[in-house]
Amino acid sequence: LPACQKDDPTAQPVIDPVITPVSATINGTWELRSTYLSWVGLANYAPGNGTRFIFNNGEYEFFDKGQFVRKGIYTIQGDTTVVQNVCLVIKPGAYPNRIIYDSGFTKSKSFFELKDGQLSFISGCYAVDAGHSETYALIK
Repeated sequence: LPACQKDDPTAQPVIDPVITPVSATINGTWELRSTYLSWVGLANYAPGNGTRFIFNNGEYEFFDKGQFVRKGIYTIQGDTTVVQNVCLVIKPGAYPNRIIYDSGFTKSKSFFELKDGQLSFISGCYAVDAGHSETYALIK
């Protein structure tokens, strides 16, 4: 597959049964610490900035600068297609899970990993200036 192949709406998701989703371990309140946008660069955020995800056993809430934005449900699947979706060379085994908000199985894929006490998301195709990543720290 080409590194930046567009999502095929008729394609079935690629699920790797060997990778176990880690949904229970993302439970908690996570606050934004950094973002990276392929066309803007890196931005860091101080503790107390109020941009937070709260994950609780399949339900989530999102706040931007302390203001409630949305809530809903999420599902986690093991998915090894991160390289094909974000158009980057990524270390094998990184971002092994996909998070799906509000049953949005046909939306572009968002992958995540837990590493060193941080929750990081990556999505979009960096080769066409749509890629971005976010890193959150556990605060509760």
